[in-house]
Amino acid sequence: MAEEVCYGLAQEYLFNVGLKMGTLEIPYYHRH
Repeated sequence: MAEEVCYGLAQEYLFNVGLKMGTLEIPYYHRH
């Protein structure tokens, strides 16, 4: 269970960092 929690926190952290860095806008940009 501990590994699942750590994985979930890591995914949330990377997602938040992605939003701040603007990396999530790259795939959206290439779609247009």
